[in-house]
Amino acid sequence: MTDENVAKDPLLGASWRRELNRVDAGFVFAATGGKYTALAHQAAESVKRIHPEMPIDLFTDVEVNTPIYDQVHQLERAWFRPKFEAIARSRFERTVYLDSDLVVVADVSDLFWLLGKYDLAAAHVQSRNASWSTTQFAEELPNAFPQVNSGVMAVRKNERTRKLMEDVAEAIAKHQLKMDQAALRQAIWRSDVSLYVIPPEYNVRGHRGIVGETASSSAPRILHSSKFHKKMKGNEPPSPGRIYGFWTLKSVRYSIARDKQLTEKPIPTSLWNFLKS
Repeated sequence: MTDENVAKDPLLGASWRRELNRVDAGFVFAATGGKYTALAHQAAESVKRIHPEMPIDLFTDVEVNTPIYDQVHQLERAWFRPKFEAIARSRFERTVYLDSDLVVVADVSDLFWLLGKYDLAAAHVQSRNASWSTTQFAEELPNAFPQVNSGVMAVRKNERTRKLMEDVAEAIAKHQLKMDQAALRQAIWRSDVSLYVIPPEYNVRGHRGIVGETASSSAPRILHSSKFHKKMKGNEPPSPGRIYGFWTLKSVRYSIARDKQLTEKPIPTSLWNFLKS
């Protein structure tokens, strides 16, 4: 993106939150089967409580009847990584894609602002010494260019990002990969997509890093845990309170309240009641 285009971006200055309605932006979920689609509903509900003004779309292969979403799209291909089709087909110029096994606990609308300058924004994987995160299946890449977590991605609609998503899906199928992040890492490396690495509080994995060690630590924005789908009973998602516990979530609420970057948009009481249930 040129300096001229960045200068014209409407999300500039102190009033950028009020200018969100001037850009074509929204949240996108993707899920196959009743289990993951039910889990997406819970995640989308957390988004709606924080960002009631922002549209939310779902891509799925099952019938959905819920007012949470602004639009529901039928997937062309039902497989374990529908996110790449969903992102490529997103109707928004600026998309924040979210996995189903997470809850949004604080304002993340500034991710849309990043897309005035960058094509793609995501956080580094946090377990960078795990066998899955060191996988290099096609070519050797530098350790200083680790995988990014594909569960929270902000994506600008253009030909570069569309091709990136298609390349990742093709690599997963061709190499029969069980996870997508090695393919995503390689595709980003080979592409001309501009990448920005977002802070870890926008994609807090597991229980680590949820509560800051000091008052100067940033509060979490998104809590992302595989336990959400591992602990499901049928199509009934476990509540955030069951996953994280009352006192951990209470600490999250306190951390958000003291975060200087979030004082304009603290955690709503309705979201707090939803989280601790």
